[in-house]
Amino acid sequence: MLQLIGNEASAYRTFYVRRAMPFSSIVIATCLVAGRAMTPHLALSTSLQGLQQERHAAPAAPFGALPRRGSLLGDCDGFDCVLRYVALPDSRYAWQDTGVRISGRDAEIGMSWEGHVLNMTSQKWLSGEEVSHPVWWHILVVIVPEKVEFNDWATVNLAFGYYDERGRLRHVENRAPRGPDPMITTPINMDNLQESIPGLVGSASLAAYAAVRTRAVGVCLLDAWNGYERYAKDATGAERSQDSFKSRAYLEFLSQPSRPELLAELPGVKAVVRALDTVTAHSSGRIRRFGVVGYSKLGTLTYLTGAADSRVKLIAPGSIYTSFWDCAPSILGPSAGFIQAAERDPALVQQAAERNPALFAQLGRALSQKTQKGTQPAWGGFSPIITPSVAEAAETLMYGKVVGDQYHEVVSKVGTPAAKKMMSIIDPLSWPERLQNTSLFTFNAQSDPIIPMSVHLLEEQRHKEAFPSAWTLGLPNCSHDDSPVCGGPQIAAFIRGHLLGRSPPRL
Repeated sequence: MLQLIGNEASAYRTFYVRRAMPFSSIVIATCLVAGRAMTPHLALSTSLQGLQQERHAAPAAPFGALPRRGSLLGDCDGFDCVLRYVALPDSRYAWQDTGVRISGRDAEIGMSWEGHVLNMTSQKWLSGEEVSHPVWWHILVVIVPEKVEFNDWATVNLAFGYYDERGRLRHVENRAPRGPDPMITTPINMDNLQESIPGLVGSASLAAYAAVRTRAVGVCLLDAWNGYERYAKDATGAERSQDSFKSRAYLEFLSQPSRPELLAELPGVKAVVRALDTVTAHSSGRIRRFGVVGYSKLGTLTYLTGAADSRVKLIAPGSIYTSFWDCAPSILGPSAGFIQAAERDPALVQQAAERNPALFAQLGRALSQKTQKGTQPAWGGFSPIITPSVAEAAETLMYGKVVGDQYHEVVSKVGTPAAKKMMSIIDPLSWPERLQNTSLFTFNAQSDPIIPMSVHLLEEQRHKEAFPSAWTLGLPNCSHDDSPVCGGPQIAAFIRGHLLGRSPPRL
């Protein structure tokens, strides 16, 4: 039987409830710079200048067609393309300790922790002629628990951001968009670091939660993908982040399949690998074994990092497909946003949807298949999000349609040689043998408005065939962005068991 720290069942209930509360209710946190309490008038040291690298990025390239370029990777196939990209030397890689310290105490476990805020530059991705911000930098928060039993281990949590007072996920980006964005975002850089301490504490809360329960270092990596890139060939001039960025990167690759480095996943996994290097260096070489946890798009990076780096002994990807094309027919239609928003404010949605009668009819057909509010329909549709706010309905409506529209063109390429090559590079089903020696624990929200139940059921079958030694956790009554919180106790227990050399029982 696994030896767990604390009452895991109680931890599950209390941690999930805390998620929607202010940061002060998650941890008792303070911030220190150079050993002193931070004050509103404190001048930050020059060691923080790396946090404003966007100021030194290449100027925006004019829009218009660029000549095709040769690949940085030569003639590569499948996962070898990932390995070649990660191995490319890059003189831009550097890291520094900003001197900022945050701290907190987990009242349930009765253990304190301290967080070291680091700034890391991982790479130069493409040229300044192709994208507006070719040099990528990231924020790392290294959480050291009061009691450390395994001093050679760190669990790296790939984080999107933090939950605000209303329980909404706020994406942390390393720069602000110049125009409106349907996502709820918070830029954190040198200019606002002092007032962003609560956001850093919130973003690192899952890493801290795991650290005190595994009794090993936890790490929060923010901005694995740098935000608000503008592509020179993009006539819209859009500043892209998250799905907007990823879908555009897919289209760039599908038009130039000889350049795998265009895929968003390659610079993403290189950023994670450089984070492992940084944690090892920060620990003076002591930490050499890692677990990696991430969900949604960051779940794909979790799979890739586990396959690319032998230092990674355990991965826990969540709420993500193992083949991009499995999800395409189910969730990429623009009706996704309408379905969610309809459950919040039908009048708002009807007003918007009447501008597109065909789309409104599609919405009606989808909604008619829902049995009652709060249940997951058998067809694998979208679960309700019970937050009756007109503003949030509008946000969901816009974001669902934007995401759907972004991926439609990508989906239209399914079955083409370029699409098959993309799948061979980034889809875990294409290289299961690379994870044979890695402990694999997957977790999936079962009331997920992004990945429907039909895909989760398919994923369970996939895992039985491709990853027979993996453990899979279903999270009932849990939505997409809540999945790492819902599964937090089980993930921490699995990591703790791995460190103790024990495995969960097979049911």
